[in-house]
Amino acid sequence: MTPNFQQSNLQGRARRYAMVLDLLFNRVGLVGSLKTAHRGARHLSLGVRLTDPTHLDKALKLAEPLALHAGTENVLAQRAGGLVIYQFQLAQAFWEYYTRADVSGLAVGLAEARRPVVFDFDPPHALVAGTSGSGKSETLKSILLALLTTYTPDGLGLVLIDPHRDYTDFINAAHLVMPIAAEPGEIQTALLWANQELAQRKAQDIKDGKLLIVAIDEADQALSDKANLEAAKNIAKQARKYRVHLIVSTHKPLHTDLPGILDMLINRFVGLVSDAKISATLTGHAGLGAHKLTGKGDFLHIAGAVLERFQVAMACRADFARLPRAEIAPAVVQPLDLVILPADKPIGRPSLELDPVIAAQYFWRNPDSISIAMARELFNLSRSGHDLHKKFVIEFITELRRLRAAHQIGA
Repeated sequence: MTPNFQQSNLQGRARRYAMVLDLLFNRVGLVGSLKTAHRGARHLSLGVRLTDPTHLDKALKLAEPLALHAGTENVLAQRAGGLVIYQFQLAQAFWEYYTRADVSGLAVGLAEARRPVVFDFDPPHALVAGTSGSGKSETLKSILLALLTTYTPDGLGLVLIDPHRDYTDFINAAHLVMPIAAEPGEIQTALLWANQELAQRKAQDIKDGKLLIVAIDEADQALSDKANLEAAKNIAKQARKYRVHLIVSTHKPLHTDLPGILDMLINRFVGLVSDAKISATLTGHAGLGAHKLTGKGDFLHIAGAVLERFQVAMACRADFARLPRAEIAPAVVQPLDLVILPADKPIGRPSLELDPVIAAQYFWRNPDSISIAMARELFNLSRSGHDLHKKFVIEFITELRRLRAAHQIGA
């Protein structure tokens, strides 16, 4: 198939998809105008502005009928700005694949119209999630290569935790502050060292030190030990202003597997997942359909108001060959992690503590709408933990309303 023929064929498909869209809009009583048409690596995207925005839900529910009428495997529908975007999955013969030679700098892939998708530290901590075949590992490798080729070893240090030994291409990379951690003892030492580095920066108020990246692959396994999980949570809670950042990769992105930490990883790269429930949990949008992505590097990037579908730029042998190399010395850590473990550990059942991140979730979602079962599933809370957070937020809201009312009377 020649490029000219393929381009012509895609233009024909775009016209046909637009006709199907117009037909179904008429059938369900929707009115809108086609405003954009773009090509993604695995899909054609049509953007429609609704005449009546209150019909948004009805428009989003057209995804499945559109796929059926257009004869395509899947259609994903989402709101972007003032448009409803319909992404029609292309036949595999039209798919595009990218390597790191197609991108530059901190870009980790290309979105529609070959727009670079850039990795940065706002939000400060990242999640890479996807099931087997999603391209999760390749995404993390592309992120790390983007960072290691943009920053010098003097400007960025890397702690790499790799339980399955899938990142051997990074062995002796000059950015590593210690050898890659794979065994349980090595993983514990790596997280302990990162926390002690954080404690030193806090004690000396170092806010302009070199970037420190703690990248954890197969996090559900690496953080299954409670001490390791607490070490990672400590970094996520405290490290932003001291330039210490987490990148967590997992194929089990559930609160039950990563309790207390998942909600702090809000720079999200989400590939193919197992079901619609996990898709909604990770993306924050019930209809995005990450469980309908095509796999093999077809990802969604969600960071605050940013939401885009992109194709990961895969790493090649030449990319790893260009990394600077050095002999990496083992990490030196103190005998005890004073940041995580208290000097005198209480005996018996630990006292309940209020988690500000979880409390914010209760405030955002409305505490009365969260059941004990939801608290257990979403936040790994016991009944007592649920009652503690719910009571605190209700009292906070009550006091906030009282202060507002008093201010209005005084004004």
